[in-house]
Order: sequence, then structure tokens, then C-alpha cells
Amino acid sequence: MFRRAALQRWARPLALAIGLSALTGFGMLGIARHGVWAMDMAVFQAAGRSWLAGESPYDRASLDRHFPRDYAYLPAFASPPVAAPFYMGLALFSEGAAMRLIHVLDLLAVALLGWITARMAWEPVTPGLLPASRNVIWYFPALFAFSTFTVQTLWLGQVSLLGATALQAVWYLDRKGHAVLGGVCLALASIKPQLMMLPLIWFLLERRWRMVFVSGVVAGLLMAYPLVLNGPVTEMRAWLGAVQNYKTHEPNLLGSCFVVGIPSLIAAAGGPGLDLTLMGIALTAVLWWYRRRICEDDVPAFLALIALAIVYGHDLDFVYLAPLAVSLTLHLQGRPRAGLVVAGLLALFFIPSRLICQFGHPVIGQWRTLIALLFLGWLLWLSIRDAPTAARAAR
Repeated sequence: MFRRAALQRWARPLALAIGLSALTGFGMLGIARHGVWAMDMAVFQAAGRSWLAGESPYDRASLDRHFPRDYAYLPAFASPPVAAPFYMGLALFSEGAAMRLIHVLDLLAVALLGWITARMAWEPVTPGLLPASRNVIWYFPALFAFSTFTVQTLWLGQVSLLGATALQAVWYLDRKGHAVLGGVCLALASIKPQLMMLPLIWFLLERRWRMVFVSGVVAGLLMAYPLVLNGPVTEMRAWLGAVQNYKTHEPNLLGSCFVVGIPSLIAAAGGPGLDLTLMGIALTAVLWWYRRRICEDDVPAFLALIALAIVYGHDLDFVYLAPLAVSLTLHLQGRPRAGLVVAGLLALFFIPSRLICQFGHPVIGQWRTLIALLFLGWLLWLSIRDAPTAARAAR
């Protein structure tokens, strides 16, 4: 009895300590790392220097001129103009200082993302779904810190974790009725527009006019400098052109081991290159039309899975699947066998890319897309299954 009580008492802080240790060792100190350190950060700083110099980072000559390295591969810069203030701020620091700043922000983001996700699991909005255990306030941050995708985000100096935290905050603030703060967070989440697009469409369908209006105003303020500097039409066209150029670089090509989604899976199997963005928008509209037949708590997870498993994304963008932790926790309470299945799938999900990509088999390199599709189908079944119970509880 004493051993069991001690195990329960120490399991939670131990899980968090393991997660943070993995994040520090592999994501910050670089233990067993082989990729180029701060690769994405260097690009972001080059973009910031370009804007500070009165130029446009979407002009490849300008980006190359401000890139600090002459020995590393430079992909195209495809972040939207809304990111300009943040990247210009990073450009004022040395590379090492900028990475330390990003690491601090990412650690805060892990804590905030864990807290928001735990609150959403404690306070389900679907009648009939039982609140999660209070232990998730320990286990969610531990899981997010231990995640391969979070580790990769820190190592490259990426901003995916910041965008994912902002977007999760939007869902939470919307539930609480804080439209203004939600709109601010929605604007911040637009730093990754391809992953913020479907939630934006959902909020438009839900007529969250105040939130959408605030997000538009804040986004406009954030991108005001580059739009005034280079002209709004010219800068937006240059950005859209850079997005197309971005997808022609090897790490971003459909079929690459680092790109996820059905189009990447089809390309890896030798099929044609597809753009399923319209399909993702259509599925979002269908989901909204049949929203009464699913559990409301599952909407954030559905949209994240549609964006990543069906449309387009990179492996490190799976940090945006934090809402899936809420849905699975709520639906699978008291089902230990299902919990073991989730643990097994996560173990496969978290296998470092280089361990699989080294085999050189394109389809096997899409294993995460297949797991994400499995999660999407499973969650759809769970949500439809539990929706009638929720409807009876509401009545």
C-alpha cells in the first residue's frame, strides 16, 4: 500500500522531469543530433535583417545577402509579413542570443500549452463527457516536452510551438467568451497561416465576428511595416510567390520524409502531385454542417488532423496536435486497453525521422501520415459514438 502511494506521489513529477530532461538534452544541448543547429533561426534572422534594411526577404537576392552562413543550405523564406516584427526583433541579437530567447519562449510555451490543454480537458463543453483527472496538469506538459516534434522545434529554432500555443489559446478563450483576447491570439497564430486557416474558416462559419475582426486588425498592425515599406500588393504577391518557391526545395517536396499529408503519401507512392487545400476547406464545412453529430470538444483536434493528415504540413508541425490529447483523454477514460493502443501509436509517432528516413523507402517514410489518418478515423468514430449520449445529457 505504501509503495503504491509513493509511486502515485512521485510518478507525476518524475514524468515531467523526464520530459524536460529530454527536451533540454536533445532539443537544446544537441545530444545525438545530426541536423544543422538553428537552421530555421538563421533564415528568420536573415528575413528580419532584410526588412530592417528596407528590403524584402521574399527577394531571394536580399535574403541571401543577409544570411549569416556560407556553408549551410538556405531554403526559401515563406513566413507571412505578419511575422515581420518578431523576426526583426530576432535580427537585433546574435544567433546564439536569439536561440536562447527562442528556447525561453518555447519552454514557456510548453508550460502554457500544457496548462491550457489541461484546462480544456478539465472543463469539457460537451454534455455527458466526464472531466479528465487533475493529473493531466503534470502529464500533458511532460508529453509535449518529450515529443520529438517539440525537440526538433527547439533544435532548429522554429516557431511552430509558439503558433500551436497561440491557436490552442484561441479555442480556450473562445469557450470562455473572451473574443478580444481570442482575436489577438488568432492573429499571432497566423504566423503559420496554413495551420490557422481551417480554424479561421470554422470561426467564420460560427459567426465569431468580433474575434475575427480583432484578429484582422491585429494582423494588419503586425504586417503594417513591410506592407508600407514595399507596397501591400507587391509584398503580398512576393510572399505568395515565395510560398510556391518554398515547396520546390527538397525538404519541402511532396513525398519527402519530412512532409506529411495525403498528397505527400501519394507522391511517395509514385502518384501525381496534388493540392488538397480545397478538400480541407470542404471537409471543414462538412464538419460544421454536421457539428451536432459530433462532440464539440473534438473540433480543434479534427481541424488539426485535417490540416496535417490530409492537406500539407511538416513533421515538426505535429505540435499542433495538442487538442488531440484532450479528445483522447475525454473519450478513453476508464479504457486501459485503448490507452495502451494510444501509447503504442505515440511511441511510433515519436520515432526520430532520421531513424526511418535512412532506409530510403518513400512510403515507409510517410509512417506519421498513416498514424495521423488512423487517429482521425478513430476520433471520428469516438466522437460520433459519444455524441448521442451528449445530446441526451443536454436535454
